[in-house]
Amino acid sequence: MIDVMSCSHTGIPDVAPPGDVIREKLKEMMPPDGWTQADLADVIGKDVTVVNRIINGRTGITARTACMLADAFGTTAEFWMHLGSAWKLAKCRPASNLLKAIRRRSKRMSKVKHEHA
Repeated sequence: MIDVMSCSHTGIPDVAPPGDVIREKLKEMMPPDGWTQADLADVIGKDVTVVNRIINGRTGITARTACMLADAFGTTAEFWMHLGSAWKLAKCRPASNLLKAIRRRSKRMSKVKHEHA
């Protein structure tokens, strides 16, 4: 079973991409072979290309898809929505120059506002 969320040495959560979790869930279905992407597409009533795009991280999980995945895998829609959100946040959090610049501007703005209060 895949560890959906763990912490790295930096303290920032390492989050499994939703596609990795779906792949693992497919393997768990109907042993010994599990389900294929086409099987999942049939179960949830989506085209196999949509399922493939979700698994490969090219399409996010919508609320509607989260409900479908929950019903197919016996999980909750909240699980899939939280996983998708956590993955998106984890991807934007690495020490990017943009985020560092936003933090600097935020501190400057707070300081300016405090001085004029």
